[in-house]
Amino acid sequence: MKVKIPTPPIPPKKRLPLDEAISQITTFWPSLFPENQLRPMKIGIQQDMWQEVKEKGFTISRRRLRACLGSIGYHADYRALIQLGAFRYDKDGQIVGEVTQADVEDNLQRLARRNKENI
Repeated sequence: MKVKIPTPPIPPKKRLPLDEAISQITTFWPSLFPENQLRPMKIGIQQDMWQEVKEKGFTISRRRLRACLGSIGYHADYRALIQLGAFRYDKDGQIVGEVTQADVEDNLQRLARRNKENI
């Protein structure tokens, strides 16, 4: 008879501190978060940023860029900004859209899932 060995739970991702993530992003894109003020980001901003990294030779790795944006997007302070009709900003700090009802619903699902994991 085989004994099934339970797999250990997957540890949560280690995330960067919010201020460190914002600092690294604003090194290259200072207009996105003026005075370190969080604002809703454009959907797909990571691709736009990575394209500019390649074009201009910025000294940030793709992994670090993803880690910074992931840490910002996961943070409760950022999630609180995802309100219906709020403006979304591109890497240059320009308004490029608004938060939709679908965005709000997705945000609520993510928060509920995160709260469930933290219980």
